[in-house]
Amino acid sequence: MKWEFTIPSRFLLVLGCLLSLHPYRWFLVSAWLFVLAVAVFDVRWALIYRDTIGLWESNPIMLCMMKAYGVWTAGVARLGTVVFAASLMPLTTRRSQITATLTLVSVHAYLALTYALIIWGQDSDFQ
Repeated sequence: MKWEFTIPSRFLLVLGCLLSLHPYRWFLVSAWLFVLAVAVFDVRWALIYRDTIGLWESNPIMLCMMKAYGVWTAGVARLGTVVFAASLMPLTTRRSQITATLTLVSVHAYLALTYALIIWGQDSDFQ
C-alpha cells in the first residue's frame, strides 16, 4: 500500500511540531503570530479607510510614506518590518528576545484594543 502525504496529515505534522515546542519557544511563536495578526488587521484597516487616513493615523513616518508612495507600499513595508523583526529573533540573545517580544506585544495589544473599542463603538447603541 502506497502512503500519500495529504493535506490533513500535513496539518497534523505542523500541529505536532508546534505542540512539541519548548514552552519558551511556544510563547515566542504565539506572541509573534499575534503581532503579525494585528499588523495585518492594521494594514486592512488602512486600506478600507484610506480616504480619511490623515485624520486617524498617528505615526508621522507611516503617514508620510502613505502620502508619498501609497497605502499599499506602506502596508507592505509595515508587514515587512514585522516579518524582518521576527526573523531576527533566533539570532539574538534570550534577554533581547524577551525584551523585544514583550515590547512589540504590548504595543500591538494597545493597537488591537483601540481597534476593538472603535469597532464596538460603531456597533453599539450608545452613540
